[in-house]
Amino acid sequence: MNGFVQQARSIGGGNMTDAVMNGFAPDSVAVYRELVAQFAVCDRWFASVPSSTQPNRLFVHSGTSGGATSNNPEARAALIRVLFLFLGWAAKPSTRWEKSFSLTLQCLIGRCARSIMHPCETDATWQYPRDIYAVARLAEPWDQKVDWAHRRLLAKGYPQRTIFDNVHDAGLSFGIYFQDVPAVLFYRNLRKLKYILNFHPFHNAFRDHASRGSLPNYAVIEQHYMDSKDHPANDDHPSHDVYQGQMFVKEIYETLRASPQWNETLMVLTYDEHGGFFDHVPTPVDGVPSPDDIVGPPPYNFTFNRLGVRVPAILISPWIEKGTVMHGPNGSPTPTSQFEHSSIPATVKKLFNLPQDFLTKRDAWAGTFEGVVQTRTEPRTDCPEQLPTPTRIRQTEANEEAKLSSFQQEIVQLAAVLNGDHQLSSLQERIRERMNVREGTSYMRSAVRRFFEAGMSAKRMGLADDEQIVKMRPSLTTRMTSSPADQDDSP
Repeated sequence: MNGFVQQARSIGGGNMTDAVMNGFAPDSVAVYRELVAQFAVCDRWFASVPSSTQPNRLFVHSGTSGGATSNNPEARAALIRVLFLFLGWAAKPSTRWEKSFSLTLQCLIGRCARSIMHPCETDATWQYPRDIYAVARLAEPWDQKVDWAHRRLLAKGYPQRTIFDNVHDAGLSFGIYFQDVPAVLFYRNLRKLKYILNFHPFHNAFRDHASRGSLPNYAVIEQHYMDSKDHPANDDHPSHDVYQGQMFVKEIYETLRASPQWNETLMVLTYDEHGGFFDHVPTPVDGVPSPDDIVGPPPYNFTFNRLGVRVPAILISPWIEKGTVMHGPNGSPTPTSQFEHSSIPATVKKLFNLPQDFLTKRDAWAGTFEGVVQTRTEPRTDCPEQLPTPTRIRQTEANEEAKLSSFQQEIVQLAAVLNGDHQLSSLQERIRERMNVREGTSYMRSAVRRFFEAGMSAKRMGLADDEQIVKMRPSLTTRMTSSPADQDDSP
């Protein structure tokens, strides 16, 4: 396995080349150190797809990404690189030239003011080399198609069936404990009124449900994705404070450990993807099935027939022996099966004996880990009640003025869909180009609250059947100019 430093250099210059080859000392992640010693760690758990956050998160709950291969802003960056190659340049473009090309592209699409400081189409030819300008011209319609298609997909929601649907239809319970916006609402089905009571604010509900022994059969806990001063991010995403992530896991574990449901608990902790950091283990390619025969978008046309880089995965339960290391599924259900994110819905199906078929060919192939809780005849009584308090690493406050990351842009766009604002041109441009973390956090909190309040009101008043989705009126004013995506992108 190689190429990690080269990739880091191509994205961020020399700023990340040392970091991607480094790691944390055990004392810096004391919570994980203790959990690994006390329970089980998987040393061959792979991301489901060699890509970014969003596609891998989709695999966790549905065994497919529905053809998604990247976060949308990353798709635009890939378009830039492909067009450079189309131009015939042998070497990769420098960061400076990519930024120049990006700005030219934005100018051509009308995203920058017509001024001397920000010249647009009328005078861009003299500011940029002719070949960059020509390729930007070529890219304009493709960039618009990427943007329109992405907005349509976000508005409609990913259509695939999820493990939540199977759990519900089997007469079992599930719950989503969220902090910013429930990212599982990227799935269209989960926006339906019949599921509105399955969503709970983490800080209000999780500890209460656990202490009363009323946690659902299947629970998903979502992180805080936005790094604000009053509520720092706890998702471990660079450059967020790993200390906050450790404290978050500590809180979850200690809450479960004190719950009357502890002896019925299996907690799975994993990461969506590797974040660009080095790993020496090659990514599996043998026998990996396409989930649903959907092919990714041009220009790569990825067929989803290989896994991504390894990610951490820790399994926690009083039914697990101390210091367990799981090396893989040992040839089951197929000789090539591996632990990957689709292993989660596959294992849920086995543990609860769900009657429905597997969600896709991928979770039917993925290794399952129910055996880790089937080696003992009774639960352990020596599991620690508390975990170590981690050491603070970051010495500065959260940077609320930072521009949104690609995933943060996506979840703010999701909030706009929930809030009925997804067709507002000014908001879409602001999210992509100017919105910072503070503004994004404020907007999301308001939008998500408004969506759930409307859903609860509709349910109480019996205004719609449970299969419907609440369609919000825009909370803002400026409507988006017509585009192919605008004709049919309402939830």
